[in-house]
Parts: sequence; C-alpha cells; structure tokens
Amino acid sequence: MKLWATNEVRAKSKFWYFLRKLKKVKKSNGQVLAINEVFNLTCSSIWNPPLVLDVSELGQLSYVNETRDTGKDPSFGHVLPALCPLIFAGSDLFPVLESMLDRIFEKSPTKIKNYGIWLRYQSRTGYHNMYKEYRDTTLNGAVEQMYTEMASRHRVRFPCIQIIKTATIPAKLCKRDSTKQFHNSKIKFPLVFKKVRPPTRKLKTTYKATKPNLFM
Repeated sequence: MKLWATNEVRAKSKFWYFLRKLKKVKKSNGQVLAINEVFNLTCSSIWNPPLVLDVSELGQLSYVNETRDTGKDPSFGHVLPALCPLIFAGSDLFPVLESMLDRIFEKSPTKIKNYGIWLRYQSRTGYHNMYKEYRDTTLNGAVEQMYTEMASRHRVRFPCIQIIKTATIPAKLCKRDSTKQFHNSKIKFPLVFKKVRPPTRKLKTTYKATKPNLFM
C-alpha cells in the first residue's frame, strides 16, 4: 500500500484508516512493522551534491508500508564505492548516504511515463469517483500534479482526496487528450521567446537603442 502524506504521523493515520476499511483491523489490534519513504533521488544528484545537503530536501510526500512494486536504484550501488574517498575524508555526505541506504528509490526517475490515478474525493454535494492521467518522470510528481489540479479546478482540499490506485499506462491505453497529444514521434515545440543577452558584462546597458526581436 502506498500512501501520500506530509509526514510520518499522517501517513500512519491514513494507513490505519484504509486498513480499517479493507480488512476490518483496528489500530489496537495491529502493529506497523516498517515505514519506508520513497525518494526521487538519482545518482546525478549525488555526483553533483549541493554545498549544504539536507536530508529534508531529498524527501517527498510519499510513504509506503511495503516494498512491492518499488525497487532500489540499481546504479546507486556502483556510485557508493566511488564516493568512499569523500566518506573517509570526513565529508558531510556520510550521514546522508547512510540514511539513504534503507530508502526506496523510484525506477527510471529520468524517463517520462504516463501515470493513471484512480481517486475518490468529497465535494460540497457528495462523494465522487474520478480517473486522471498525467505525464511525469516519477509517481510522486504525477500525484503532486493531481493534488494541484484538484485544488484549482474543484476546490478540493488535501484531506478530502483518497487515492484508490495508481498505475503506469502504456501509450495505446491512454484516454485523455491532454496525454495523447504528446504521443507523436514528430512533435515539435516552437521557440517563441528568445532573450538576447550581451556577450560580456561590460557591454550590458540599461537602455537599448533598438527594440529587441524576441521571435525566431
């Protein structure tokens, strides 16, 4: 079961809510064995770490209680030996890398995918079922798009949305036109805005003699 929450306490609360609906198990009769947080971290961000690397910046709004349908980053194990000189040199990356060894990493976080989300939400008039499709590189990004769209179009708050199921949808099974418009091998995007910059800082001026041409 995958649950999206802002912190671990809310994730546990949502877990017991859904488990009580599915299996008729109360919180007093059960025990949570493990809570694993899903990260969208890639090896490129480890090769080029920021100056101050904070663990809170790496986390996403996704908590899971199982490791099914998720996988470890296969290339992360090859990066760790290369970082040994940094670790044994007293680098600040050591506690961060040590904490990431037990995390769950998303598969192919640099490849665009089609995500389908089945959800149920509460409006002013009742409960409604809905199916949404989004294009994103990670499932967390697609869920974030869903929460943003539901808040803007339907004025639905975060606690009023229940995600029933998520899946990666192949291109031939996509239904929404907003998703299918990108399934074209010859798709092109015009460069409609091009800001001309001076080659050096010395040639920068506040006022220009001619009006710039911003179209190609």
